[in-house]
Amino acid sequence: MITKSVLGIMTASIAVAGTTGYMVGKSSSIPRSDRIAVPANESGMGAVRPQAGFNSDNTEILDSQVRSGSMRLSSGRVLDTSWHEYTGPFTVESWMAIRQAVLSAPLQQVEDTLARLAELPVSRERLELERELLAMWATKDPLAALEFAADIEMRDQRSDSREDILRVWASSEPQAAFEWLESQMGLIPDGEYHRLFDDAMRGYADLDLTQAIDYFNTLSNTLDERQTRRGLNEIVESMIQQGKLAEATDLLGQLDDPDIRQEAAEELMSELAEVDLNQALGLLESYQGSEFYGSMQRELVEEWARNDPAQAAAYISSTVAPGNDFSDMASQVVRNWDDLAAASEWLLQYDPSPELDRPTMTLVFRAGRDDPAGALSWASSVTDERMQNRAISVVASNWKATDEASYTQFLSQNPDLTPEQIKIIQNAPARAYGSRGWGGRQ
Repeated sequence: MITKSVLGIMTASIAVAGTTGYMVGKSSSIPRSDRIAVPANESGMGAVRPQAGFNSDNTEILDSQVRSGSMRLSSGRVLDTSWHEYTGPFTVESWMAIRQAVLSAPLQQVEDTLARLAELPVSRERLELERELLAMWATKDPLAALEFAADIEMRDQRSDSREDILRVWASSEPQAAFEWLESQMGLIPDGEYHRLFDDAMRGYADLDLTQAIDYFNTLSNTLDERQTRRGLNEIVESMIQQGKLAEATDLLGQLDDPDIRQEAAEELMSELAEVDLNQALGLLESYQGSEFYGSMQRELVEEWARNDPAQAAAYISSTVAPGNDFSDMASQVVRNWDDLAAASEWLLQYDPSPELDRPTMTLVFRAGRDDPAGALSWASSVTDERMQNRAISVVASNWKATDEASYTQFLSQNPDLTPEQIKIIQNAPARAYGSRGWGGRQ
């Protein structure tokens, strides 16, 4: 557990350091604040960050204006209907126009707006817009927003919305937010309660990092290890977002529990790699030889692979020796590499080995639908017999179910496989697999 004295040292260092500009329990202890984290716009609603799925760079669509309750699309065509009477088609363009209309409605009508929004077809865009609207409502009346969110029928949407609301609330009135959360103990499932605590902690850290750490310190003796880890991760993430890298690394050195210390180090690297990859690489070098190095390197590569798998692969080739770490990192690269031909070329530089089995399996599952013959060839190079047999069976099952003619032709050509492998292919049931069944990103 984190000791009070450790966090006391940490808050003192933050108070002195302030913002560095790097690139990249006891509710009564929380001082009240009149700060509103999300500013209000002219209509009285709060302005919030665009959610995923809405392209904030598409100015043509974003500039669509609402005229007399109707929707104007980016083509200039005005739909002779109000947004809540629109029946389709529901395209990216029409959802952007709906979003413009919804977010232009007076805040006083937010409950009616949400009710009408719920009548539209369920989609990712609609659910994200509902969450955005609830978060905006939370800047004015968080209790009303929470009460509304409690009645949402979809469990995940209800949980996600409440987490958004509590984070917004804690970023302006942390004392009230944590008092409400404490009142819900035992009334909501433990898992959701812990997630709400995490979001409240993040909102508080975004508002005032020093006071948030002080408050977290007062709870350190009442939180279990899991809560401590997650709450600390929220604080570290907020530190990186605020440019307080020096304070975040200082915090790592002051944590007593080795497991908590390692998880905090991983969170620091993951967040920093997302913000500034070059700075993350420099920080990693400073931990060369330390207990954190391996896990921090894995986090860096995982984040890097999401954005540039080719460069992440080059980094692995030049710096990572064969072993379990190589297997984990190479799997992340192959999982995120859209160019499977390039991914296979990269793997070809390595000889088959137990360390290569996992990334090879990832390639097999990702290539199996579009190039089953090539996938089977790769599957035959897996050194673990059980893994190899599973890979061959899965690819053959899907091939037999989706294109039996080419599957039969393949077998008739006496492929370069062992008799045992051919038997597995022949005995595989005809079964088409969805993306989850392939074990990789499609």
